[in-house]
Amino acid sequence: MKNKKGFTLVEIIVVLVILAILAAIAVPSVIGYVNEAKESRYIQEAHSIYTVVETEVAKYKATDDPSEDDIDNYIKDILSGNTIATADNNQLKGIIAKKTELDDVDVERNGNTYTMYWISDDDHRIEATLTKNKDVKIVSTDSIIILIYVYMFLIGMCVASFMNVVIDRVPRNESFVKGRSHCDHCGETLKWDDLIPIVSYIFLRGKCRYCHTSIPIRGFLIEIFGGLIGMFCFYRFGFSIETILMFVIAMILLAITMIDFDTMIIPDGLNIAMFIVSIVLMYVRHMSLLESIMGMFCISVPMILLNVLIAESFGGGDIKLMFVSGIALGWKYSLLAAFIGILLAGSYSVYLLISKKIDKKGHIAFGPYLSIGIFIALSYGSEIISWYLNLMM
Repeated sequence: MKNKKGFTLVEIIVVLVILAILAAIAVPSVIGYVNEAKESRYIQEAHSIYTVVETEVAKYKATDDPSEDDIDNYIKDILSGNTIATADNNQLKGIIAKKTELDDVDVERNGNTYTMYWISDDDHRIEATLTKNKDVKIVSTDSIIILIYVYMFLIGMCVASFMNVVIDRVPRNESFVKGRSHCDHCGETLKWDDLIPIVSYIFLRGKCRYCHTSIPIRGFLIEIFGGLIGMFCFYRFGFSIETILMFVIAMILLAITMIDFDTMIIPDGLNIAMFIVSIVLMYVRHMSLLESIMGMFCISVPMILLNVLIAESFGGGDIKLMFVSGIALGWKYSLLAAFIGILLAGSYSVYLLISKKIDKKGHIAFGPYLSIGIFIALSYGSEIISWYLNLMM
């Protein structure tokens, strides 16, 4: 019998609340003040960013009649970031970065106040708030960034510990919400120090404290992976709601991957969770309803038709996964996600056939490869498509 440990839903909520309280205490203590000479440089850079924003917004207003929301989106989506050519090469993102020669510039406007993030000439990550080009507050965020990476790893490994429980209990129709974590072999309730992700596995030497039954190393690796995914999401999406949403999506896809590997089934509950988060991400990324609808059907419908022509070509869970993910992916990224999934699954199938581990009529779980494709497409879809189009020119 399997012996797995991990947080139940109630336990993970308690842990996350504790981590939030610790973060609230720790953050103020690590915020350092920059010296006067550096602060003068950072203020000058903040003014340069502000000047570019005001100039470009004035041009935008002269050529169009934008609403305040349009202007906010223009600042965030077009002016901010690094200079990157779009697929049609007609527009450049990162105009601020190009004109100020600063890296990773991100600007958000809230009324008359601008919040700015950028990499200074001395390679420090800087945050500044500026009001009407007069009041400038500079914060060197290097120490905060390090702390956030640490916390994202801690949160990631704790949530991954909870996902271990989901992965184990959902296929067995056992509740992952209530009750305390316990050993599946001897039934003993686990103590709090038995549940510390990663650390407890090492100190217990991979065995239950009570019955000494081995704990599969997979759970340990999933907890490490969860921590790394948390750090990656912050690295990729920074101080934004996308960091949280993409981390949640990654955890859902992780559960789908492992359960599909184990059972060849993708639970409807996980697809419903993916559906909900995809709707929120669609809204956050300002995706049009038409694009989302096209994303929902552009892969799922061909999968259904192929199932009609060739029985059991795809599982129902795979089709549902591409349907709900298409809401956030849109049609372009849905095609990319499916392509990556098919490429990975096809390569693995060829390996299995050559090594004679399956025959020609054998089946493999397709959900894990679709999950990888979905996460890559959501994280780097624009860059991959731009790279491909430039390669074809």
